[in-house]
Amino acid sequence: MLFDLRPKETLQDFFDRKKELETLKGAIGKPIIVLTGMRRVGKTSLLKVFLNECKIPNALVDARYLDSSESLYTMFSDILTQLNRKTTGQRLSNALKHIEGVNVFGVEIRLSWKEKKPICKAFWIRSIN
Repeated sequence: MLFDLRPKETLQDFFDRKKELETLKGAIGKPIIVLTGMRRVGKTSLLKVFLNECKIPNALVDARYLDSSESLYTMFSDILTQLNRKTTGQRLSNALKHIEGVNVFGVEIRLSWKEKKPICKAFWIRSIN
C-alpha cells in the first residue's frame, strides 16, 4: 500500500522512515514529545506506526476541530471509547480512577469515581408526593 493516501498504521506499510521511528522510540519516557513537519510528510503515519509498534495504549485526537465546550465533551468521549477498545476493561477502569478531570482552554470536565448508592424506593415515592 505504498501510494495509499490514508495514514499508515503498520511497520510493513511504512516506507523509508526507520531513522525517525527509532528517534521517536528513544524519546519514550520524556515528559513531552512534539512531532512537527510540513503538511503531508507522514507525521500521522509515523505516530500511528510508533504507537502500534510500542504497544502503547493511546487515543488520537484531531484538535483542529476543538472549538467549543460541546466539542471538548465529544472529544473526551471519543478518547474514552478509543481507549476502551484498545485495552481490557479492568486495566482501563483502574487507569481512569486516577484521573480527576480535564481542563482545556478553561473548559473543564470533572470526573467522579465514587459509587452511587441506590435510592430507596419508598423515599423516592415520598419525594414525588
